[in-house]
Amino acid sequence: MRDWCHAALWLAVFLFPTSTLATADAPPPIAAVELLVRGPDGRAAADVPIVVTPNDRGGLRGQPPPDAHVRTDAAGVARFDWPAGASRMNVAAAGVGYGMTGLTELRPDQPARPPLPPLVPYAIVEGTVPPAVAATPGAAVTLRANSVTEVVAPIAADGTFRAEVPAGQVWVDASDGKRRLAKI
Repeated sequence: MRDWCHAALWLAVFLFPTSTLATADAPPPIAAVELLVRGPDGRAAADVPIVVTPNDRGGLRGQPPPDAHVRTDAAGVARFDWPAGASRMNVAAAGVGYGMTGLTELRPDQPARPPLPPLVPYAIVEGTVPPAVAATPGAAVTLRANSVTEVVAPIAADGTFRAEVPAGQVWVDASDGKRRLAKI
């Protein structure tokens, strides 16, 4: 057993010299990403702001990277940097849709082009809160679509609200930022 462990350690050092390994003190190398974003109709989402967030099932070690806030170009391609390694990314484009890339190996020596199917359209949640809630200063509606998605929608003077959320079950509450005013 001991000989096998020494052989494995030697092989790891030989294949991955310390200059290419990320340590706890050094951040991982950075890879360039080129992501083709298409709307639900399959056409390129040109000149659209998107937010790319890490999907923790993608194999990132340590602290996840910060969200990437970028804009697609005329061809629907978003370009940004991301830590090298195996990764999945969540993609959200307000007014267009949301989705997730496939698992992709991101290497610092070449641009990565993760596969991203056409985005799924958002569900639109519209409603009206009771007049007493609408009259409360600072009142807003919070929609929770899953364990990670929380959308805060302003309440108009007439008590109406509108929000885009991922499809599925949604919990809706109205609050003034300090306490819940109504469960909707």
